[in-house]
Amino acid sequence: MVVAINELSCPFQDHHYDYEKMDITETGMNDKKYDYYSIMHYSTRTFAKDRQKPTFEPTQHIEMHNIGQRKYLSDIDIKGIHQLYQCGNPKVCAEPVIHTYGNPVVKLGNFPITGSKVRYSCKNHYTMVGSPERFCRNDAKWSGDDPYCLGSSATNIYCNFDKDKCQWASDSVNNRYQYGEWIRHSGTTDTDQTGPVFDHTWETSDGYYMYIESSQNRGKKFRMRLFDVPPGICMSFYIHKYGKGIVPGSLRVFASQNRGTREKKIWHDNEISSTDWKRQLILTGITGPYGMRAKVDIIFEAEVGTSTYYWDSDMAVDDIVIATCSQIKDYDGWLNRQSKTTKTIVGSIARFT
Repeated sequence: MVVAINELSCPFQDHHYDYEKMDITETGMNDKKYDYYSIMHYSTRTFAKDRQKPTFEPTQHIEMHNIGQRKYLSDIDIKGIHQLYQCGNPKVCAEPVIHTYGNPVVKLGNFPITGSKVRYSCKNHYTMVGSPERFCRNDAKWSGDDPYCLGSSATNIYCNFDKDKCQWASDSVNNRYQYGEWIRHSGTTDTDQTGPVFDHTWETSDGYYMYIESSQNRGKKFRMRLFDVPPGICMSFYIHKYGKGIVPGSLRVFASQNRGTREKKIWHDNEISSTDWKRQLILTGITGPYGMRAKVDIIFEAEVGTSTYYWDSDMAVDDIVIATCSQIKDYDGWLNRQSKTTKTIVGSIARFT
């Protein structure tokens, strides 16, 4: 035992969980030394009924006035942080690869160890799909997915939602049903234990994505529509479905024509709850109910379930690519080869899109 609780001073009725007795195996400390001076430790009078009396006292002879201090990290705090983030033994990420139509990769900082970054760019007349900047994570993997260069064309459309909604709009065509609106958002969603923590493009709380809020929307459908897309194209996009109320098939894509209400379902998900962003493909040339005769409207529809945990079913999409089927199928000639010409930059860097 490392502290003794003063039951006369501690308001157990309101704070008994804060002073619950635990076996050492439950704490994860095992043979570690107990840290009275941790910046996370309660002070001796936290939650006290009588501020003149401590709620607990250490069983060892130590200086009590430093318990509960908030001025500095203790030596054990610092050691624990180093172990958690592997500061003393940084991991090494693999050599980055470049796209056929990409420029040489720029290496930033202490490449290729944990925390270093790489910057990508495309040649003229090509658009970067994905994050132009990635960092080496603690698990020795580069953040996000390998970006690629999409050829500029009237048929090619890419949106990561960082600047705006890219003309994806609320579906007001079919007024027989009052659809909910998809929300452009960054960081975590408003409900705990559901929705993304960050976007797919950047894997940070600064990046944006589109999502539907399931709270107080039991059984409701949400739609967003992109008008007048050339027929015969294919699609790539990322979805995120996480929460107790997630139901397979609750996220769908439809195609419509002439801005009408007649629709054709061209995709639906089979995903169960997952904390990961997952790439989805539509590799058959998209046409509407009237075939190749007219441009196509693309419609994303998400439906909140009716289960007990319906409020835990936020769904999100990001990095939507609409392009020729050949480009979607093979990433426009992506080659997994190492970048032979690189630049190294040390110092501060600026994010760009």
